[in-house]
Amino acid sequence: MVSFTLDGWTSPFQTSFLGITAHWIDDNWNLQDVTLGFEHILGPHTGEVLMQAFVKVVERFGLQQKVFSITSDNGSNVLKMASEFESFTRQNILSW
Repeated sequence: MVSFTLDGWTSPFQTSFLGITAHWIDDNWNLQDVTLGFEHILGPHTGEVLMQAFVKVVERFGLQQKVFSITSDNGSNVLKMASEFESFTRQNILSW
């Protein structure tokens, strides 16, 4: 199982990104973490846009069946992203 942390960031030049980090415990009970993506976000940071960026990264690394938790701030767009992600996984239950 893999837990994820997400954090949005906007550069001084108004370029937006979503950082996605994976965290897990290996077979020797050591905590591991790795940054999987620093995704360029175009346009408004809606829940749908954030969810699509997260899904793209998870699929890129073949982690669909391993998502355990997602931690982020409680911005309204992140709360919407969580709702969008729940709907997405229910609609794609066989692959997620």
